[in-house]
Amino acid sequence: MRIQKRVIDAGVPPMPPKYICISKEELLDIIRIALAEYLGPLLAEDDVSECSTPPASTEQKLTLSVEEAARKIGISRPKMLELLHDGEIPHRRVGRKIIISNQTLVNWLNEE
Repeated sequence: MRIQKRVIDAGVPPMPPKYICISKEELLDIIRIALAEYLGPLLAEDDVSECSTPPASTEQKLTLSVEEAARKIGISRPKMLELLHDGEIPHRRVGRKIIISNQTLVNWLNEE
């Protein structure tokens, strides 16, 4: 795959060529070099491990929003609202916000 880069004329005399054709690998190398030059002073080689994904939290949230609960069990938000409205899944309202207990949701899923 070849990528064409168009040089934008901003009142500066045009520099030939107008189009530069480089491969995807060449573009990635240019980006890597630029990032290394820019971030090199900021990150020491041994500090890279600190940029990795943080460890998963052992503490789970006690309650979930409608969206979080729907996402957790793999259904749509409207279907979750329907289940809540029909009283199938116990929930509470805090003002206008609907919250579902994480444990209640797990228990509801495990019902036969």
